[in-house]
Amino acid sequence: SWLTLFEMTMAPGGFLQHRYIFDEVNPAFFFIIAGYVCFVTFAVIRVITALFLKATLAASDAEHRQETARTRMRRSEYAKRLCSSLEEDLQKARIDRNGLELLLSFKHFTDW
Repeated sequence: SWLTLFEMTMAPGGFLQHRYIFDEVNPAFFFIIAGYVCFVTFAVIRVITALFLKATLAASDAEHRQETARTRMRRSEYAKRLCSSLEEDLQKARIDRNGLELLLSFKHFTDW
């Protein structure tokens, strides 16, 4: 009987193949089995949807972490280049108010 319920729930045309249950036993079984089929089908679809949602959110989270790591790496490289250019000449390595204003005038520096 469980195999019959499984076939009627998952197999296309299961209701037609096992119609004798309704005709020979009792027509009230139709409502019980129809309710069961609706409940199980709804539950299976919810599980499948949850699995797809979990996979999608995991991929989104991984993409966000990779983008954050790339941004961190770009900023670190920019800071290293800035420090190396300032360290080339010890006299120019000191930043006074005019030097800071000059650095803040660069769009890339202010965005960072």
